[in-house]
Amino acid sequence: VGWVCFALLTVTGVVNLAFRGVRPHDLVDPAWLRSSMGAAIATKLAVFACILAASVAHDFFIGPRAALLGEREPGSSRAEQVRRVASLLGRATAVLALAAVGLGVIIVRGWP
Repeated sequence: VGWVCFALLTVTGVVNLAFRGVRPHDLVDPAWLRSSMGAAIATKLAVFACILAASVAHDFFIGPRAALLGEREPGSSRAEQVRRVASLLGRATAVLALAAVGLGVIIVRGWP
């Protein structure tokens, strides 16, 4: 479900940028990136990339390893350590998602 949501967010983000007049070449234009909107969009894209990276690490590497170690070595310090890392990645993703929502508001309303 989460990965379908990432795809939907990507599509709707591209559409919303187009409605706001942002074109792909703007994303690499240093002058545009220094603007208020450009800085907010660039920051939001960086946050989104961090969310994707943390989700890939959690869902495909750390999470499965934590589950495997939990089955093979229940209660071991190694299993507990990997479980903590997986938990921290999940929490970091939640905080980054809140930051992305805030940046979305900034894109629409401007910086405070």
